[in-house]
Amino acid sequence: MNLSQREVRVLRYTLSHLTYSNRPDLADVPRASSSPPSAEKKRRLSRNDGTVHDDTLRIVAEALRSENRQLLQDRDVLKAGKKALDERLAQAQRSLRVLEDDMGRVYRQKQKDMETQRQECEQKLQSQNTILGRPAEREGSKGWRRRRSQASCRTSWLYAKFSSSMDSVSEKTMRLEELEQEMKDTKSDAQAMQDQRAGLEKQVAQLQEKLDLSAARSREQENVNDELATVQKQYSELQVVESQQKKLAGKMQSEMTELKAQNKALREQRVKKEHQSVGQPSNEGDKQSSVGVDNALVIQTAEKEALRMFVQRYYSAAEDKCWKLLEKVSELEAQKTSAQEQTKESCNVLLMCTQVDTCDEAIRASLLDVVATLEGLT
Repeated sequence: MNLSQREVRVLRYTLSHLTYSNRPDLADVPRASSSPPSAEKKRRLSRNDGTVHDDTLRIVAEALRSENRQLLQDRDVLKAGKKALDERLAQAQRSLRVLEDDMGRVYRQKQKDMETQRQECEQKLQSQNTILGRPAEREGSKGWRRRRSQASCRTSWLYAKFSSSMDSVSEKTMRLEELEQEMKDTKSDAQAMQDQRAGLEKQVAQLQEKLDLSAARSREQENVNDELATVQKQYSELQVVESQQKKLAGKMQSEMTELKAQNKALREQRVKKEHQSVGQPSNEGDKQSSVGVDNALVIQTAEKEALRMFVQRYYSAAEDKCWKLLEKVSELEAQKTSAQEQTKESCNVLLMCTQVDTCDEAIRASLLDVVATLEGLT
């Protein structure tokens, strides 16, 4: 989680205060009437900010983990739905193949039966025509009328049987048309199931991408947390160095004041002794003590110069580190903005998925929960 605006303002104020207090050229500039916060207050503020950072990072990490768990559950649900649809599709395809086989077998059998009945009718009609085509024999035969009546009855029976066969053929044709319609409906259902399966596969792919994106975001968040912890550690070290630097500056200032007072006293004493010793032989002990004092002053001046150079050099390094910290804060804010934009895009894509007509209600509810979680994070 990136730093909030309040924390950034506190960090910038502390940095400006550190810069102002450690610049030699600003030492004599009059300060504002309001006194700056004490060291204890700054340490307490830094400790509170660190606690807020840790709590925020822990909340965000927990939210990301719950989001990952929810996405994994949604993916498992989609995979289970896809498996069930695959089984239904396979069963429908098997039923369709069985239905096609039954229709083909029934059609071939009925066609064969109709061909057999047609051949029988043709043979019977041909035999009747053969019998009726002998006029001389029919007229000479005593049972001609009887055979004619029998032939008429038989012909009527054949016509009735042919009519019933035609009715049966009509019924079978209607049944065949119904079976063909059922086959078309089954094919359309299978196509719809395939389309739904393709849509679910697309949704699974999208959720997989979202899961990968969430995992990458979680890894990025962990990296940001590590970098933020490093920055906080460096900031704490800078605060310690600042405190030590202030102590050294105060100690050096007190030593300089003391040395100035001693130097002034020694000068006055030296002038006084010179006035007293006019016309008298020089005192070797006084000369040695004066040389010792001068040597001590030279040593103390050299130490003071070394301390001043050390403070100036370390101040530049501390200032560079502070600017690097500010740049790191800016990068973290940019990463936060980018993560929020990616989260909004993910929410828009998931909302578009929920508006698909073939989307199941359970899947739609899961997607809406994911969207609510992502919106809560932003």
